[in-house]
Amino acid sequence: MRKGEIAKQHYEYEKLGACVLLAAIEPLTGRRLGQVHERRTKREFSQFCQRLAAMYPDATKIRLVLDACRGGIRACATL
Repeated sequence: MRKGEIAKQHYEYEKLGACVLLAAIEPLTGRRLGQVHERRTKREFSQFCQRLAAMYPDATKIRLVLDACRGGIRACATL
């Protein structure tokens, strides 16, 4: 390392597993729904959308903003 350079440090970590968090938040009321699953599949996403729709039985439209979502979107299209 030369004088005046910032030292760089690499870190290592051990991955102990992964999970997926599906969450819905209604900012104006603070109402929220969260689910944790071991895998991210269309089935889990569809179940989440169905549970979300059940929270609003009188709604004619529910708008979703998806972030970092791979697949599963068509599973929710019929709700």
